[in-house]
Amino acid sequence: MGIRGLTGFIDKNQGLLQQHELYGCSVVVDGNNFYHYLYQACHVQSMFGGDYDVYRASVASTFQSMKECGITPYVVLDGAYTVDGRKLKTSLSRAVNRIKLVDSVTNGHQGHALPVLAYETFIQVMCELAVPHAMCQFEADSEIATLANQLKCPVISNDSDFYIFDLEYGFLPLDYVDFRPIHKQSANKNAAYSYLHCYKYHVDNFISSYDLKRSNLPILATLLGNDFIDASNFSAFYAKFKVPKVESKKFSLPAKMTKVISVLHWLHTQADDKGISCLRDQILTYIPPHKTSFVRKLFDKAVLGYTEVNTFDGYDLYKFFHHDASSSFNKSPDFCSFSGKHFPLWFVQAVCNGELTSHILNVVILHRVILLTQMESLTLASSYNASYFLRNVLYSILLKDDCCHLTDSSSDEICDLASESKGVNSCKENLCSYQSACDTELMLKVNKENEAGKDNRTHNEEDILSDEEEDESNTDNSEGEINDQDVLVDAVRGKHCTSVPWKQRAKARVVEEYTRMNKQLKKSVIDLTSETDKSNVPGLEEMSSLSPDKKREIMCRAFGSSPLSLKPFPDKLKVFSLCVISWIRSSDPRVTFSQIDSLIISVIFLAVKRELKLRKGKQGPRGKESVSREACSQNFDGLESDSSQKFDFDLVCQESESAHLNSLSASVEKHHKKVPSFNRAHTFNASLCHVFAQLQAIIVDACHLNRLLQQPLPNPRPAELINGTLLYNLTADLSSRSNPELFVSMMFSEKDVASPLRDLYKSLRHFFLEEMSLASFLVHPTQVSGRNKKKRKKTKEQQCVVSKETESDQEDEVTRPQEELSEFAASNKFSLLLLCD
Repeated sequence: MGIRGLTGFIDKNQGLLQQHELYGCSVVVDGNNFYHYLYQACHVQSMFGGDYDVYRASVASTFQSMKECGITPYVVLDGAYTVDGRKLKTSLSRAVNRIKLVDSVTNGHQGHALPVLAYETFIQVMCELAVPHAMCQFEADSEIATLANQLKCPVISNDSDFYIFDLEYGFLPLDYVDFRPIHKQSANKNAAYSYLHCYKYHVDNFISSYDLKRSNLPILATLLGNDFIDASNFSAFYAKFKVPKVESKKFSLPAKMTKVISVLHWLHTQADDKGISCLRDQILTYIPPHKTSFVRKLFDKAVLGYTEVNTFDGYDLYKFFHHDASSSFNKSPDFCSFSGKHFPLWFVQAVCNGELTSHILNVVILHRVILLTQMESLTLASSYNASYFLRNVLYSILLKDDCCHLTDSSSDEICDLASESKGVNSCKENLCSYQSACDTELMLKVNKENEAGKDNRTHNEEDILSDEEEDESNTDNSEGEINDQDVLVDAVRGKHCTSVPWKQRAKARVVEEYTRMNKQLKKSVIDLTSETDKSNVPGLEEMSSLSPDKKREIMCRAFGSSPLSLKPFPDKLKVFSLCVISWIRSSDPRVTFSQIDSLIISVIFLAVKRELKLRKGKQGPRGKESVSREACSQNFDGLESDSSQKFDFDLVCQESESAHLNSLSASVEKHHKKVPSFNRAHTFNASLCHVFAQLQAIIVDACHLNRLLQQPLPNPRPAELINGTLLYNLTADLSSRSNPELFVSMMFSEKDVASPLRDLYKSLRHFFLEEMSLASFLVHPTQVSGRNKKKRKKTKEQQCVVSKETESDQEDEVTRPQEELSEFAASNKFSLLLLCD
């Protein structure tokens, strides 16, 4: 959740924290908080779309540090947003702030936005290293606190709610944990051990420092505001109580944290015999009468969120990690589809095992998703438009059982609904009577709050989402007034269909997508009535009975491709190859030759880096160094004969000599490591990033769909395929070359010798452009001159020579190979002169 201003309070009063050596124990890790934190804390570049190989190494190194210190992490991830809608306003506000952040970064300011494939990379690293992890059905705070008390260990997170939870073994704020192991001799000096230096918080320190009752801490959290209730509801209460100047000197806080001072002072002055209900009634006397009943409900719910931690209806994570996992799959009453239909057992198990994503859960439970803006050009259409065809299949599978269940329960009314709701536009009309007013009011409030905090906004995604700024951005409007309408409508389920108008049940057949349109966050309603009725789309109930071949067929059909076209690729690259093909076909703006070349080179380069690292670790080239060039060429020919291994990058690298690997590594390494600098003359090219953002959007939705199909094919591994900095630098360099093909050829070898890596590059290029007939979808980028050269006056003889050469070139243009003109714009009448160079 998050308590407004409490993190800043702890930062200003670090006496509440105690130094601690963390080793030889278990810890419960807030997974969503952790993977966000690591990307920024490890200074991984995000401006160009994500350097996932660097991020993977950082995540693996962090878990390795824990292992070195004898620490066993149990990572717990959040599931879907709660059905009561309390996260909607916060989520929309973060999506709006993300757009503003991307706008700031693309205009030359510093900033950090988490790339969209970071979650997939994080999950894959945990699976590789066998790190215990699980996903909750909804928000994981209660499960994390309960598991930590059962395991008798602390919690690692940056969520300020854990300052209030009664954690017996303390709380370790992520900002105060150093993940670099420190080696130390034991007290008797007979043994050595490693530990992580950190600072531990315990709720008892907070209570004793400010002379508070333990039972009053939930009231402190509620008055400051959290996801259950907004602090603006208590504006009259804050106006009444003014902290004396003498009393305020006891607190080391800036003036902007007066709310924290006021609440602490008020709680300190209350009699010890007053219970929570008595204090609540006293607070409610300051609430306007027309809001008293609603605020009381939110107040009670917020307090229960901290006091009754162990009473949640969800997974028993302790049993899941240590005993029979099958007995831990308890289902919350709210954990069902939008129409109230229970999920099949395989789906529940897949959620708990972390095999599905919160994106999938939000679709099937809430019929609502928020697509976070990538590093892209805000003047172009959203990058997620390129992957709409995949989301359409994903939504159809998730909603099919829902629609059938709804049809069976009230077929007559649904027929009337279907006849009046055909297509997205008519569906919007059906929904507007009960929803447009709520959404309009909500979006206006979100935009107003973001404008109010515009001057204080930092250019960092994590800072934007901090407690302090959310506190500053609050207005006097009541969140309850918005959620009271919006939540009651959004929480409507099919099981309540008999008691609500049919127009409200229209949402059972649609999915709401919040995504960027220009620089605004817009909602689109996707009607899937016709799609879910198609017999070739399976539902969740029949998914587990489908064969792997059938699931692979569904996956390929979603891309509009045939499984036969994927034979040259190993299984681990089949989905990625489908993504690349669809990217070339659907990208807008269209992919250039330089961009497809950069992608192929970068994937080969990352494979080379992995192979060189393995050879260095084994102190030898796997016995391949003595292989002659002729034998190496024969080995590659053998790979080509085996169609399933033709494009296996790792296998080709294993069969390559170290000289070839080092040559390519040396040529490309500068593009991999060097972060380009920008100025007025050399500006950031957002359009270039936009094209690769579309590829990442396709990969993200392909991963979601593949996971829902129970992974008939391995998911693409972003750490082995995508490095945004490398792609940006390579594309910019190739686009400026007069002869990019010669430049690419020289990358693979300084000498004109046979190189399996160069042959692999040519084969891949030929596959995409010729065998898949994608060359017609590509465009030739306009050559960009890197220097401003002074114009020189030419003599008559020079002009005559140039004129003759130009005429000769024009005569031979018909017979000139098309590749020679590939890097020049057809509309540039001077482009032929550049060929003379």
